[in-house]
Amino acid sequence: YSPHAFGFSMLGYALLNLKMYDRAIEDFNLAIQTKPDYYLPYKGLGEAYLGLGQKEKAREYLEKAWELNKLDRGVESLLQQI
Repeated sequence: YSPHAFGFSMLGYALLNLKMYDRAIEDFNLAIQTKPDYYLPYKGLGEAYLGLGQKEKAREYLEKAWELNKLDRGVESLLQQI
């Protein structure tokens, strides 16, 4: 657990909720740089790219999130929507 990765992820999700996808992507990428094995920013990137209509890129990040944490059924659900 890294508080910085969590913080960047939460900022990313706040921006995602505001449909500020490009800015959210920046924060999710910062979270990954801080802790590459933390699944949440990969999930966030998947959701951001879905919001931008980039399904293949979204799938790539959601699959990585699923690989890191198979307990998050939200990731599984998002993958099924693509």
